[in-house]
Amino acid sequence: MLRTPDSCVLKAGEKGDLQERERLFYERVKHLEDPLYRELSELIPEYYGTRDIEI
Repeated sequence: MLRTPDSCVLKAGEKGDLQERERLFYERVKHLEDPLYRELSELIPEYYGTRDIEI
C-alpha cells in the first residue's frame, strides 16, 4: 500500500478503459450538484484526483 506524505492512500489504477471510467465516475460524484450524486458521495471514499508515480 502506498501513502502520500499527507496520509492519502494511493490506489493502483487499471490500464485502459476501466481506469478512465472509474476516474470519470469519481469526478462526476465530486463535482455534480445532482441530489443522487450528493447522496452517493457520502458513501464512497474521498477523491483527490489522479497521480502518475514511478516505483
